[in-house]
Amino acid sequence: MLELSMSLDEDLGIDSIKRVEILSTLQEKMPEAPAIKPDDLSSLHTLQQIVDFLDANLAPTATTSAPTPQAAPTSNEAVCLSGVSEVLLEVIAEKTGYPTEMLELSMSLDEDLGIDSIKRVEILSSLQEKMPEAPPIKPDDLSSLQTLQQIVDFLEKNGPFVTAPSQQLIDADSVMALHSSVESQDIPFDFELDRHILATTPLDESSQSPLTLPHGQTLIIADDGTNLPEQLAQSLSSHQLNAIVLGPHDELPDAETVCGLILTLPDSADTQQVIDAFTLMQQLGPALKQAVAQHGTALLACITRLDGQLGLGGRAVAAPITASLAGMIKTASHEWPQVTCRVIDIDESVTADRLANQLLQTGPLEVGITADNTVQTQLIAESLDNKLSEKLPLKDEDTVIVTGGARGVTAEVATAIARIYKCRLLLVGRSPIPESEPSWLRPVSREADIKKAIIANATTRLMPRDVQVRYEKVIANRQIVETLGRIEQAGGKATYASADVRNAKMIEEILDAARTRGPVAGIVHGAGVLADRHIEDKTTEQFDMVFGTKVEGFANLMRAADRDELKVIINFSSSTGRFGRKGQIDYAAANDTLNKLAQQQKSLRPNCRVLSINWGPWDGGMVNADLKKLFAAEGIQVIPLTDGANYLAREIDTPVQGPVEIVILGKGSDLSLNMQDVTNTEKPTAPKTPSLPLAFDRVVSLTQLPVLTDHVMNGKAVLPAALMIEYLGHAAIAENPGMSMIGMTDFSVFKGIILNAQDDLTLHVHAAIADHMDGDIETAVAEIRSGENGKTLHARATVLLGQASNAPDASDLPRPQMPYPIANDKIYTTPGLLFHGQQLHAIAGVDACDDMGIIGRLNSAPSPSQWINKPSRTTWLTDPLLVDGVFQLMILWTQHQFEQPSLPTKIDRYEQYVDRMPSSGVTCICRITKQTAHQVTCNVELLDNFGSLLAQITGYHCVVDASLRDAFLDNQLGQKVQA
Repeated sequence: MLELSMSLDEDLGIDSIKRVEILSTLQEKMPEAPAIKPDDLSSLHTLQQIVDFLDANLAPTATTSAPTPQAAPTSNEAVCLSGVSEVLLEVIAEKTGYPTEMLELSMSLDEDLGIDSIKRVEILSSLQEKMPEAPPIKPDDLSSLQTLQQIVDFLEKNGPFVTAPSQQLIDADSVMALHSSVESQDIPFDFELDRHILATTPLDESSQSPLTLPHGQTLIIADDGTNLPEQLAQSLSSHQLNAIVLGPHDELPDAETVCGLILTLPDSADTQQVIDAFTLMQQLGPALKQAVAQHGTALLACITRLDGQLGLGGRAVAAPITASLAGMIKTASHEWPQVTCRVIDIDESVTADRLANQLLQTGPLEVGITADNTVQTQLIAESLDNKLSEKLPLKDEDTVIVTGGARGVTAEVATAIARIYKCRLLLVGRSPIPESEPSWLRPVSREADIKKAIIANATTRLMPRDVQVRYEKVIANRQIVETLGRIEQAGGKATYASADVRNAKMIEEILDAARTRGPVAGIVHGAGVLADRHIEDKTTEQFDMVFGTKVEGFANLMRAADRDELKVIINFSSSTGRFGRKGQIDYAAANDTLNKLAQQQKSLRPNCRVLSINWGPWDGGMVNADLKKLFAAEGIQVIPLTDGANYLAREIDTPVQGPVEIVILGKGSDLSLNMQDVTNTEKPTAPKTPSLPLAFDRVVSLTQLPVLTDHVMNGKAVLPAALMIEYLGHAAIAENPGMSMIGMTDFSVFKGIILNAQDDLTLHVHAAIADHMDGDIETAVAEIRSGENGKTLHARATVLLGQASNAPDASDLPRPQMPYPIANDKIYTTPGLLFHGQQLHAIAGVDACDDMGIIGRLNSAPSPSQWINKPSRTTWLTDPLLVDGVFQLMILWTQHQFEQPSLPTKIDRYEQYVDRMPSSGVTCICRITKQTAHQVTCNVELLDNFGSLLAQITGYHCVVDASLRDAFLDNQLGQKVQA
């Protein structure tokens, strides 16, 4: 899910503290990478920018070699561009909790990922550790690095990283001699997936609730060149709205008066007109959100002209291009959830009054209306067996065109088709066609050996960048050859062509060449690109690239195959087109358009099996076991490559009158989280994997937690990590009655909980049923989330449950000895040293502080009722003041050592040996175990007055950053600070 284009802030919600932590981890994993200094952070806004920065400043060494394309770089390997991207995405995922598959290089650090300046430092510091040879990112660099892609670009420009090669028609027979033969594989024809058919069901309009827009406010209707917008404006005006029709060259009305936008398109709209509709929506987005803030409601809708039944009525689809608007509106429903979003499909019988009445209802999101019927979408679970018919639709002389290249998912699909149908496969991709390898290159296969051979046989001196480019060309060559070989081994005939699907002339030439070998009988359109950005940040160039590759590419294929008697047409659509997805408005628009273009082709080619498969995520190289667990917790199962490819080969053999739009997800996925009505026509064959059970909700506000008035940074109240630990512990024992919390492992803060003076936020605290660990200890994963469907992850830990064990002896390791230079009574009064108010004055005194660590005496917390209004418990599970005192002592240590503050990010393990911590305070010893420019790790002991061990922390991690100084100084609640 992670991509280098993703923004740390907007896409990933990575604040400045988490950013420092991520960069510090990168430094560890890439010790040869350059140090990223605090001054570099402001320009690194996306994962790509981080990669680029490291790339640009990475110094080559004589003894290093680049990683293989599928392996993460190790400490003794120089990092190629793909390696930098992988490491950056890995660090972002680790520090924010986002699945890697969600991340894209186009994402903005601020807006898409929510990564503030502190989190940025943390991320860059981790990058520095993992890539010590990468260039340092200076403060002056940070302001220009807004996206992940820019970080990668920055590193590339200043270091020896490289980009990929460039781009006609070659048969497998011609390339098999280019490399060693491909071994035959006996792959069973089987698959286990969740298959849902898109259909409609009647909607009882009396069950809908009216949408009340503010009287006299402006409701904009985009002009589509027909009479409908004017007629609709008149009908809506009768509802006391100022409904106006806006032409393509008209000036926008005053934003403060706007309460709604209704998008339309001409039936024969082109890509530019779709982009114009997106631009209008983008321009008016702030006005719609402002209308919600002022009046409590706003409307964003579109009118599509398919058939009045969302293209599912079984008759010709009138204007499939208008479905692009539906994809946009569905994405807006995720990005702007406060705005009422509607998709209304009509046929020619619908009057303006009937349309107006339906627009002024609150839902469902997608509705189709005719003169006398109203429908909504539903998904019907329908399995498919693996039994093929006796008379297969494709013959061995048939050619199937497959766009999307000769690598990855489309390559797997092409191989499966060859295995079943023994036909010809012509794969079209943007990579250049394979070239014959010289004799000196053929015997070597390891990356290091390939690069040595390239250098040894070069006629001129090569720079590391040149070597990398040539190496990547070799690998691309071999992967294409391997795919063609696999297709031949599977029983098919394989050809590869290099072309851009948006180039109509190239596509025509390729199909002309294909016809000389046999009839063109099938099209599988799998080409696609991504450029994920929030609506506000999406450029028209990005939209054009993503939308055009899918839609114009399909149009070119259909135009070129107009005289061919096609037996099968398959569009690789996406669940993003069906449900919408944050950051993918262009991709949703393109895929929903593909869905309806496929419906149109079904009516034009009644003897052709037409499919538009709305795929969920595939099980690729970036989806590891941990990500699968995370997807499963969110109700999503990935599609195994072999299962997905076998399924599609089987679907080709279903009747031509079968359904067109089909949603395919990994087995056991939960569609309810995608806000769709799902009707199951069969009993599930396997139980669905649930998300963590909800233990309780907690409203966080200054009224509910008065203690927050003494925990303020940057003029905003911040929920202490120590209280997060309490909440996670509460959740675990709530879901596991009779058990006691004795500790915690892997506590991580992914996104801080930050409030303005008047804010409140509902936290959803989840915990699992305990699993047995060893001995008498059981474990339960717990999480703190917020937002719709708990989409924002704030913290996670594994809670240890059982009976408190006997405490080990306190460590006899050397202790810090040097006196602390600041008097105890000045600790909380020295500006910028700490930010904590009176209720959180945890440190009673500092006894010693030096390179080894720090020793201090800590005060115990008062009863929960003094911090929390109507607490759920009368006693603490830990002691949040003592825990926060550990954090405060470490702030003093980093201030003393680095002259920079710090904040907690992670605790590897916390163990408590008493049921309740003493009320008389404790002695705390922090011993430093590791330190870098932006991250410090220590072990902690909490001792009673007799020196006995009460609790200990193994692996406390904090992020260090000079920019925290200003945040510490601004420790009084502001009145109008933006959240």
